[in-house]
Amino acid sequence: MMELKRTLDAKGHCLLEMPSGTGKTISLLSLIVAYIMAKPLELSKLIYCSRTIPELEKVLEELKVLLEYYEKETGNKPKTTRLRTQLKKKSLYSSRG
Repeated sequence: MMELKRTLDAKGHCLLEMPSGTGKTISLLSLIVAYIMAKPLELSKLIYCSRTIPELEKVLEELKVLLEYYEKETGNKPKTTRLRTQLKKKSLYSSRG
């Protein structure tokens, strides 16, 4: 998590790779939401990529629970200006020779 925070402080990019079921999603979302709340002018966008729509839906549900938790504990609703999901479908073409 310290490396992720260093990346945020340096305004860089980061790739997080860990096995399934290790808590990557909630750890990353918790860090990002806390960072945005502490430094709203320094971080304005999070791009979260996933392979499938069900995986993205799970992330959005975890984010919703996290934001509700922050509101309950702090009395302040974290400001989220925009939330957009986008799916790009790749078409596979076979060439016939």
